[in-house]
Amino acid sequence: MKNLFTSIQFWFDYTVGYMLTKEYQRPLYHRRMWEKYGTRYCTKEDFDAYWKSVDDDPTSYYMNQDD
Repeated sequence: MKNLFTSIQFWFDYTVGYMLTKEYQRPLYHRRMWEKYGTRYCTKEDFDAYWKSVDDDPTSYYMNQDD
C-alpha cells in the first residue's frame, strides 16, 4: 500500500505540479522534483545539464525546505 501511495504522489507531482507551475518557475519545479525524487525523476547528468542551461540563477529566491 505504501508503494501505491508513493507512486501516486510521484505522478501527481510530476503531472499536476508541472501543469500548475508558471513558466518562469519551471527551473525551481525541476530542482524540487530532483531533490524530492532523485534518480526516479531523472538522471544526475540530465539534471546537471538542464541546470547549467538555465540562463539566470533561479535559486536567488529558492530555499530548500528540507534543511
